[in-house]
Amino acid sequence: MSIPKIDKAKGQIKEVVGKATGDQQLETEGQIEQATATVQEKISEIKDDVTEAVGNVIERVGEVASEIKDDVTEAVGNVIERVSAVASEIKDKVTGKG
Repeated sequence: MSIPKIDKAKGQIKEVVGKATGDQQLETEGQIEQATATVQEKISEIKDDVTEAVGNVIERVGEVASEIKDDVTEAVGNVIERVSAVASEIKDKVTGKG
């Protein structure tokens, strides 16, 4: 894999030498290498940004899942308590204690 900064420097050298010697092809190759290196740098930046964004999303999804789990656990606990209370009331009525 090429290193964009090195490719950019090589491109600059080719461009300068091409201009100095009148070699249009070498000058153009240098310009293309510089442009390609710039594109590679931007792709790398975008990749890093996307990786960070995906990491943030995954982290947030984990947080939300944990919050939902806590809410559901609490709700189930409340339902169990209420069912137990109702069952106790029914038992008391059936057995004549209520």
